[in-house]
Amino acid sequence: MQVRLLSPPHYMITTLISDFSYVLLFPKDLRYKGRLNDLHKQLSQGGTYTILDHYLFNDELFTAYSEWKKKTGGSLFLYTDGQMHRIPELRQHLEPVFDALYCSDDVGYRKNNPLGYTALLAKIEKNPDEVLFIDDKDQNLEASKEAGLTTLKYISNTQTIQALR
Repeated sequence: MQVRLLSPPHYMITTLISDFSYVLLFPKDLRYKGRLNDLHKQLSQGGTYTILDHYLFNDELFTAYSEWKKKTGGSLFLYTDGQMHRIPELRQHLEPVFDALYCSDDVGYRKNNPLGYTALLAKIEKNPDEVLFIDDKDQNLEASKEAGLTTLKYISNTQTIQALR
């Protein structure tokens, strides 16, 4: 089964690629607006550090992704610029649902470069017109559009989940 996005243009989406920071993972301190990887490096340098004491995992959207995958039989990938998805407490949560977890180091380009999406598509053996990329940053969405992907800017869970229906 395939999902059809309702807003023009109408594409048959069989694959979701999601960003991680500020889509599936947020700082508990909502005043913090910087890079989550930088915050992680800072926090992990001092004493005892448990990642989920300082970050909120977006269970609602994660569940919606899982339901979308089951309902459609589609593929689900993570693509991020950082390494936080490799932390065991997060990885064990992500791996049962995502087909694979990628970061920009894995493809050789940061997410603001269209070549990163081209390289990722080659790795996952998908065509750009069957992929929906979800991210919160305009520069990453523009780069993925240049590579031919359909994009969705993450603004809220409600907006993103509605688009997946």
